[in-house]
Amino acid sequence: MKKLSKYLIVFSLLFTATGCSPSFTYNNLGWLSGFWIDDYVDLNSDQADKFEHIVKTSRDWHRETQLPLYKRDLENLKTMLDKQVDHNELKAHFVQAKQHWQTLINKIEPELIALANSLSYKQRVEFVAALQENINDEYKEHEEKSPEQHKKERLEENLENYKEWFG
Repeated sequence: MKKLSKYLIVFSLLFTATGCSPSFTYNNLGWLSGFWIDDYVDLNSDQADKFEHIVKTSRDWHRETQLPLYKRDLENLKTMLDKQVDHNELKAHFVQAKQHWQTLINKIEPELIALANSLSYKQRVEFVAALQENINDEYKEHEEKSPEQHKKERLEENLENYKEWFG
């Protein structure tokens, strides 16, 4: 059950982070996440209300406490990149960035685990089947590309992200 809830966390975050502008997605997270979760499992009314509450309170907490930390870290990174940066400084920055992700997971995990525990057997089967289908599609897409194509796409995605973040 814990694995199921972790997948629920990861997929709700991943799907909200793609497809729309970051600010639009972030500001409409509660509304949008309902559509994305429906791709994986049909929640009953109580579960949907709980999920909406989790998303709203988590987003509000994140906006108030975490975004200022991200801003500080991005400003530090920009300053760091304006000068001669060494490997250890860069590594420390990325370790800190990973910690932000872990802080978010630690915040939302207990409530999402409780929600996942409320899923019926039928809902769990539905969720796992949808998840497996998604994994199969991604695997098939991955297999159709060469290592060079993967490397090129990853570089292009990273460069696009850096342009969005740093202007």
